[in-house]
Amino acid sequence: QTERAFPVQVTKQRQAQGRPANRSGLLFFIRLKTADCFDFLKNKDKRKAADLQNFKRSKRMEGLARLCQGARRVVDVGCDHAQLCALLTTEGGAEHAYASDIRPGPLENARRTIRTLGLEHKITPVLCDGLDSFGPGDGDTIVIAGMGGDEISAILSRASWVRSPEIRLIL
Repeated sequence: QTERAFPVQVTKQRQAQGRPANRSGLLFFIRLKTADCFDFLKNKDKRKAADLQNFKRSKRMEGLARLCQGARRVVDVGCDHAQLCALLTTEGGAEHAYASDIRPGPLENARRTIRTLGLEHKITPVLCDGLDSFGPGDGDTIVIAGMGGDEISAILSRASWVRSPEIRLIL
């Protein structure tokens, strides 16, 4: 087992002393065995499983997931953290989900959740207003939860394709 040294910048000591933290010569080395690095990479799937296990679930999300039972392709409008999409694609049997939001901040939270859980191939984040970026065939189940009735009505009125009998609406 070969040992390799990785430089690490010491900043906290200098900051505590009121001095700039980015001065050269403040490097020290941590010795890591190469085998330890490979073990870390090898256990990636176990870490993902642990992330899924620790994934925060609310009764509301579990209730919405039950209503989506049998969904294959889901569009979650106003996804916030993409928690419902993650739950449906990992345990609910959904093949794919779209996590959409009108604001970049919540969509970035969704992207973070998707990356953390390793679900990039199953969940697509979409920045859009309601269902404006979607059309027939994108989803068999549309979830619009946590919004007021007027907002939901406005979203649905702009997407006439959701009136199809093959599409299930969870409102």
